Amino acid sequence: MAQTGLLDQSAETNQLIYISCLPWVDLTGCTNERDLDPDDTIPRITWGKFVSDGEQKTLGISVEVNHRMVDGVHIGQFYQHLQKAIDQLH
Repeated sequence: MAQTGLLDQSAETNQLIYISCLPWVDLTGCTNERDLDPDDTIPRITWGKFVSDGEQKTLGISVEVNHRMVDGVHIGQFYQHLQKAIDQLH
C-alpha cells in the first residue's frame, strides 16, 4: 500500500528506525529537516548507490543518531556488522 500522507508523529514510539535509500545518487551525506528535539532517539539511516572504483565498490551511507543514546563505538559496530553482511554477499 502506498503512503498517502505524512506519518502521525504523535503515534510514534522509541522503537522506530527511519531508513531511506537513494539508489540513483552517490551519497556523500544526508541530513533530515526536523525540529531538533533533544528527546528524539529515532536513528535515521540513508544509503545511496553502489559505485564502482576499479575492482572495489563503495556505498555511501549516512547515520544520524542522538549522541545521548548512541556512542561512537555503537556507530563503529554498526558499520562493522554492515561490512560483514556485504562481504557475505559475494
